[in-house]
Amino acid sequence: HGFKGMAAGGDKENSAWIATNADTKATVKNVIFFESAIDAMSFYELKKGYYKLADTAFVSVGGYVSPNQIKNVLNEFPNARVSTAYDKDVNGHLYDVLTYAVAIGKDIRVTKDDNTFNFKWDNKSIKIPQEELTLNRFKDESGLKHRFGTVFKAAGEAKDFNEQLQHVRAEQKEQSQSKGIKVWEKVFV
Repeated sequence: HGFKGMAAGGDKENSAWIATNADTKATVKNVIFFESAIDAMSFYELKKGYYKLADTAFVSVGGYVSPNQIKNVLNEFPNARVSTAYDKDVNGHLYDVLTYAVAIGKDIRVTKDDNTFNFKWDNKSIKIPQEELTLNRFKDESGLKHRFGTVFKAAGEAKDFNEQLQHVRAEQKEQSQSKGIKVWEKVFV
């Protein structure tokens, strides 16, 4: 429970978990990046009908983002719109920025001093306090305003989509029980 990383022996610099049911790589219209596979599956469950496995690739980076992971996935699905659905925390916001940078072809180096992120690319640099870091803030500060897909974040107090799905299921169970409906449920997490 709580495992997000790569399997033992996995190549976290270059590989990612991908779920799609597309006929060919060229038919993938959307690529959505997640920190973990369980978040990708939870997102799919929450957004049933909106994104289809036939034209979407759900990608888990295993709790770690490297430029090669993103490049390799984008090379596999060159026609896809790129979106992110990382956790709603500092790392998730940083992963949004790193994924965006690779998607727009920028080699951005990131360092952190105390609670401030330092971003450097093409002889330019900016600093953003970690508590203020979002992709929109990065785009505003950097002037890099290329088109990008959607940045999804879990709703409410949930930190990720698995937690959000658990909240939704608990509410559904509570509502069913208040109506006298017996709910049989087994959650695998």
